[in-house]
Amino acid sequence: MTHFSPTTRIAVTLLLILLCAAPTLAQSGRSSGGQGRPEDKGPKPKIARVFGSVKDADSGDALPFASVVVKSLRDSMVVDGALTLEDGTFDLREIEVGRHFVEVRFPGYETLRSEAHAFLPRNPESLTWDMGERMLQADITALGEAVVVEQASVMEMKVDRRVFHVGSDLTSRGGNTTELLENIPSVAVDIDGNITLRGSSGVQILIDGRPSGLAGGAREAFLESLPASAVERVELITNPSARFDPDGTAGILNIVLKKNKLEGISGQLQATYGTGDNHDANASLNYRSSALSLSTNLGWNDRMSFMAGETDRTQFWSDDSTSFSSVDRPGDSQRGSLSGSLRAEWRASNAWTVFAGVNANEGIRDGWDSTFTAEQWTGGALNSLNTEALRVEESQKDTRGGDAFAGFERTFGSRDHKWTADVRRSYNTQDGHTDFVDVSLVRGTTTSEVHTFNAQDTQNRRWLAQTDYERPWGEKGKIEAGLKSTWNVDNSGFDYTEADSLFLSDGIYIPVGLDTVAYSFLYDEQIHAAYFTAGHSVGMVGFQAGLRAEQAYTSARLEGEGNLQSEPFDNDYFSLYPSANLFIETDGENTWSASYSRRVNRPRGRQLNPYLDMSDPRNFRTGNPFLLPEYTNSYEVAHQWQRRKTSITSSLFFKDTRDVIRRFTEADTTTGVLLSNFQNLGRQHNEGLELALMLPLGKTGRLNWTASAYRVVNDGSRLESPFSSSGFSWSSRFFATWTLGSDWKLQANSYVRGAAVTAQGRFNGFATLNLAASRDLPGDHWQVTIQAKDVFNTRRWSYSTTTPDFTQEVWRQRESRNLYLTLQYKFGKLDERGRRGSGNRGDGGGDDFMMD
Repeated sequence: MTHFSPTTRIAVTLLLILLCAAPTLAQSGRSSGGQGRPEDKGPKPKIARVFGSVKDADSGDALPFASVVVKSLRDSMVVDGALTLEDGTFDLREIEVGRHFVEVRFPGYETLRSEAHAFLPRNPESLTWDMGERMLQADITALGEAVVVEQASVMEMKVDRRVFHVGSDLTSRGGNTTELLENIPSVAVDIDGNITLRGSSGVQILIDGRPSGLAGGAREAFLESLPASAVERVELITNPSARFDPDGTAGILNIVLKKNKLEGISGQLQATYGTGDNHDANASLNYRSSALSLSTNLGWNDRMSFMAGETDRTQFWSDDSTSFSSVDRPGDSQRGSLSGSLRAEWRASNAWTVFAGVNANEGIRDGWDSTFTAEQWTGGALNSLNTEALRVEESQKDTRGGDAFAGFERTFGSRDHKWTADVRRSYNTQDGHTDFVDVSLVRGTTTSEVHTFNAQDTQNRRWLAQTDYERPWGEKGKIEAGLKSTWNVDNSGFDYTEADSLFLSDGIYIPVGLDTVAYSFLYDEQIHAAYFTAGHSVGMVGFQAGLRAEQAYTSARLEGEGNLQSEPFDNDYFSLYPSANLFIETDGENTWSASYSRRVNRPRGRQLNPYLDMSDPRNFRTGNPFLLPEYTNSYEVAHQWQRRKTSITSSLFFKDTRDVIRRFTEADTTTGVLLSNFQNLGRQHNEGLELALMLPLGKTGRLNWTASAYRVVNDGSRLESPFSSSGFSWSSRFFATWTLGSDWKLQANSYVRGAAVTAQGRFNGFATLNLAASRDLPGDHWQVTIQAKDVFNTRRWSYSTTTPDFTQEVWRQRESRNLYLTLQYKFGKLDERGRRGSGNRGDGGGDDFMMD
C-alpha cells in the first residue's frame, strides 16, 4: 500500500473540492449566460452593464464581499455574478441582453431582490443600469426604540472567521466573559478557567483586534473581571492571516466590545443576584457626536463557591511495596473583581481620526481547602501500614492590571487606502500567599504538626508599537503591510519554606532542616515583526497570501543566593509564518473556503523556571529553561450552504505540531513524591470534522447546533521514556431560542464534551444544560432575566493518569448549579444621523480577509 504524507493528503483534498466546484462555477460564470435556453435561438449578445453599491441599512457602512447575482426573470437561472469590493461597490459588464433582476446576499442579512430591468438592444440607454446604493437590512429583531438591537442570527461565516453575536445570549446575562466563552462552539473552559479551542490550549485572546497586556500573565483574572454585557461579538479565527501575531497554535478568539455608533447619549445599568452568594453589577455610558465619541464601562462581581474533589492513586515503590491512597478535597473560594474602561475617539477631519483609552482591573481570589488522605501499604517494609492525614490550606491572592493606548488613522481619499499606528503600555501584578498545616490523624501519633507557607509576587510589563498600511490593488484587490514590536519583562519573586530532606511519618512528610527560601525568576522577551499580504478576486473567487517574518530575543535567569542564581538562558530565533486563504462563492447559496497558516506557541513564565518548587511535600514542580517553541502547520477546508434563515457549515481541519510543550509527571519510587515538569514532545497530529447547523424553529424560534469530532495522536519518541498515545474525541453544543408574543424570550443551551486522550492518560468528558427566560417590562427600558445554570449538576471534570510508577483517577467539581436573577435598565435617545461610523478602529473587526 502507498502511504501519502499529511501535506499531500491535504493538497489532494483541496484539489478534489475545487474540481467538484468547477461545474458550478462554469454554470454561474459569464460564459453560461444562455444556459437553460433552447440552442436553436443562438447566443444573445453580451453588451449590457449593471453597477452600484451595497451598504448596511443601519450604519450606512459598505458591505465588502457581498454576493451580487444577476438572474433571468423568466427562469431565475444565473446570468452573471460577482462579489462586492472592499468599498461595497460592484460593476458587472458584458451581460447578455434580456429581462433580468439582481439578488444580493450577505451572511447575517436579509436577501435583497431588486426590481426587474429590461436590457434591450434597440434601446441603448437600457443597456446600462445604475442601481445606486442598495441597503441590506440586518436579520435582526428590534426592541423598543433605536436603543437596543439584538442579533437573531447567532453565527455568521465570514471569509476568514466565524462570528458569534452574543448580545441575545440570555444564559450569559449577568455573567463574566469567561462564562460567555463557554457558550461559543469549539471553545471549552475547564474548572480552573483555562481556555481550549478544538481540544488545544494554544489559544490567543485579542480584545478589539489587539493583544491586550491585561490578557497576558493574568488572562483568567482579566476575563473574569470583564462583564459579558460589554461584549458585542466573539470572532473565532482558526487560520489567521499573516497580519495577525502567530501566537496561539489553535487559533485566535477576538473579543469585540460594544461601541455606540449612533449620535447621542445612551447607557445601561445591570444588576444580578445569584444563589450561593454570587452577585455582580455593571454600568456603561456612551456619548457620540459627529466629531467625538466617548465610552466608559464599570463592572463589579463577587462570587462565593464551593469545590469538591477526590483522587484515588496506586503507587509502586522501589522496595516492592504498593500504596493505595484515597484523597478527599473539599473547599470554598471567594472571587471578586472591579474593572473599568474609558475610550475616546476624535474625528478631526474626513482623513484623520485619533483615539486613546485606558483599562484597569483589580481582583481578589481567596480560598480555604482541606485535604484528607487515607493511605494503605501492601508488601515491603511498610506492609499492612494504614495512615490518615489532613492538610489545611488557606490562600489569598490579589491581582491588579491596566493598560493605556493611543493611536491614529489616516485615510487617503477612501476607506480602502489608509495608514494606522498605535502604541500601548500595560502592566500586571499578582500577589499571592498560602499557608499550609499538615496534621497526622493516626491514633496515638507523636508526630507534630508541620507549618509551611508559599508566597509569590509576579510583575509583568509590556510595551507595544504597531503600524499598518493598506491600499487597493487594482479594482478588486488589496495589499497590506505593517511593522510591530513588543517588549515583555516578567519578574516573579518567590518566598517559601523548604527542607533539606523529607521523610514520611504517620502519613505526613516531616521536613529536616526547614528554612525560608527567597529568589526571583526574570524573563525578558523582545519580538520584532514585519508582514505583507496581498489579496485579489476574480469573479466569485477570492484569494489572499501573506508572509510574516519575526525575530525573537529571549533571556531567562534566576536571581538569589547560592544555587538560587544562574547565568542567563538565552534563546534567540528567527521564524517565517506564511498564510493563504481561498474563498469561492458559487451561486449565492454555496460558499467554499480553504486556508493555511503557520502558528507558534512560545514557552513562558513557570514553564521556563528551572528552580525546584518543594512547597508541597507530595508534589514537586519545576520548569525547563531549554524548552523550544512549538510550531503548528494548520490546514482547513470549509463549505457553507445558506438559504434564507437556514445554513449548514462544515469544515475539515488538520494540524501538525512539532516540539509540543506538555507537562509530565513522574514518581520517585523511593520517597513517593510526584515530580512535574515541562518537556517538548516529538510531534502531535490533530485532525477532525466540524459541523454547524442554523435553522428556524417555527415562526418565532431558532436553533444553532454545532458538533465536532477529531483524532489526536501524541508521539513522545524523543523523551527519555518514550511513549505514544492516540484517540478520538467529540463535542456537541446546541443553542435554541424562542420568542413568545412581544415580551417573552426563552433560551436553552447544552454542551457535551466527549472523552479524550491526554499525554499521560484520559479525560472522561461531561455534559451540562443551561436554561433562561427574559421579559420586557412596560416602558421599553426595563428587562428582567432568570437563569438556571447546570440544571442537572453534571459539570464535573474527571481524568485518569497512567505511568509505570503510578496510576490515579481524579474528579473535581466547582459549584456550577445556581439560579440568577438579572434586572437591566437601558436609557438614551439616539439619533441615526451618526450612523456612517469612523472605520474599523472603532469596532475591532477590521482584519477580515480582503475587507475592513
